[in-house]
Amino acid sequence: MIGNFTLGCDSSDVGSACPELLETTDARSEDGRSETQEIVGINPRFPCDDLVCIATNGDAGYCSKKCRSDDACPSAVECRTVQAIGEFASDQFCAWRRCEEDDDCGDSDDYCCRDANNSDPINEVRLCGFRDSNECS
Repeated sequence: MIGNFTLGCDSSDVGSACPELLETTDARSEDGRSETQEIVGINPRFPCDDLVCIATNGDAGYCSKKCRSDDACPSAVECRTVQAIGEFASDQFCAWRRCEEDDDCGDSDDYCCRDANNSDPINEVRLCGFRDSNECS
């Protein structure tokens, strides 16, 4: 270890909760669930390394970062366009990967396939997530 840094480690807060995103948008429905729209926000209030939060596939807001390829994101996350129009239409961000089973999420010690927090019960969405969350079965 050199100073506060460990060589060979790349820590990231991508996927960590960012409830502040929904506080700054109209993304909540009357029952408090996130709508299925894709949201990107950049704000110094966000508790994220890159000050970027996104909400995708009806999932609650979470930390993200800009990327150019999947290699720039953790294994359970893909690099993709989140918003088709608007200020961030030409940008790609690390977003939770859609999945059918845990194997789709890469490192099974860290990630699992789970139901999206606030997905529409008619159009169920399963996304990768942190294994240590209460959402993994």
